Amino acid sequence: MKKCNVLVVGDTNHEAFEPCVQWLKTHIDTTVISDFSQAVSAIRSGGLYPKLIVIAQSRPGQFSAAEVESLYVLSPLTHLVALLGSWCEGETRSGKPWPGVQRIYWHEWESQIPGMVSRIKSSSETLRTLPRTATRAEELHVLSNERPTPSLGLVAIQTEQFASYEAISTACCLVGHSTVWVHGENWPHMEGVVLGIWDGKSLLGSSERTRLRDFVSRLPNSSVIAMLDFPRSDEVGLAHAMRIDHVISKPFLLEELWDVIKLKSISDSLREAA
Repeated sequence: MKKCNVLVVGDTNHEAFEPCVQWLKTHIDTTVISDFSQAVSAIRSGGLYPKLIVIAQSRPGQFSAAEVESLYVLSPLTHLVALLGSWCEGETRSGKPWPGVQRIYWHEWESQIPGMVSRIKSSSETLRTLPRTATRAEELHVLSNERPTPSLGLVAIQTEQFASYEAISTACCLVGHSTVWVHGENWPHMEGVVLGIWDGKSLLGSSERTRLRDFVSRLPNSSVIAMLDFPRSDEVGLAHAMRIDHVISKPFLLEELWDVIKLKSISDSLREAA
């Protein structure tokens, strides 16, 4: 039996998924099988025993819930993740998403998949012990005990709603950061900002692009995260062209933001050591 760490199955050759698949193959023992039935056969025969299964689906209905369930039946302790294309973003509102499967859209993998890989490498059992029926509160309780040692520093949060600032600030404070609210023309005096978080809607409008450029220009030495409403590929491209390090799709998971902050802290440590 091959105890591969990650199995990627489905539409693995789709261009939107290629960066994620390549990253996995580079950073952890990964088996890629495009044909769903072959993947099922490999697990059934005892040829594979993955800790994480990533199901790549570029459009709704590409794979049935019964096919996905067959993977779970054969490997019930394996964490299942759906890596989804842009056509799948409305599936939770008008379609039939797979039950008990974590959903990650194509532009979100950088903020979520590395955290999963890190937990696999550290032999964390979190991915394997929580049942598929676990509530978000139960998942959050377990994951909150796994947060890395915080890298203290100030986070500048630009959002027009104080309630949004409070929510984002709470997430940052849980991992040891202090925060400051930036809104409208209100730019308080700030020193030692290590991270900027910009909360917007869409980059298709010129006013939002102007607001983001202004925010980035005021933080020349800081990483910047942009939060957008269901961003499309052109918006993600615009964001990266404007020096945005990570794009997070709203609504987002708390652990997703934590993992992005963790990646940022690791990157800063490597730069300081160089």
